[in-house]
Amino acid sequence: MSGCAAGDDLIAAVRAGNVSEAARLLGEGAPVAWKAADGNSALNAASIAGHVDAVRLLLDHGADVEATIEGGYTALVVAAGAGAVGVMDLLLDRGAQVDTKIDSGRTALIMAAIYGTADAVRLLLDRGASIEATDDRGLDATAVCSDDEVREVLRDFERIQRWHRRRVVVAWKH
Repeated sequence: MSGCAAGDDLIAAVRAGNVSEAARLLGEGAPVAWKAADGNSALNAASIAGHVDAVRLLLDHGADVEATIEGGYTALVVAAGAGAVGVMDLLLDRGAQVDTKIDSGRTALIMAAIYGTADAVRLLLDRGASIEATDDRGLDATAVCSDDEVREVLRDFERIQRWHRRRVVVAWKH
């Protein structure tokens, strides 16, 4: 099987969550870093589909956790946009940078605020995402959020940050 066909088959297998087929293809030499004609990669396809075991398999076979596809999208950013919390947690455990920006300046937190879920936003904040990060238009996660539950998570986090900053200032003055 050629690298092209094997790579495309690998992307199809992980997109479908077929880990046994993906493992077989990788065992036969399918390129883990293959990018399809549409620019997609196996890691991003598995990440956006929320297939934790497929993502783990790809990472175990050397997939670059910070590899990008067209637009600068990393696996973490696409998983955040899909609200794939299990995948996000795994990617972060494996070294994904929480505040990497895509070409539009958006971070995983901004993408989760736009398209994801409150759980995705919570995870990113818990793992150190900057709530102050802005995209190329100067908009942060709170500004682009349209979901009430996500907005409340962001506001609660901002309130906690302000409280901690005040405590530090008060302690410093004494």
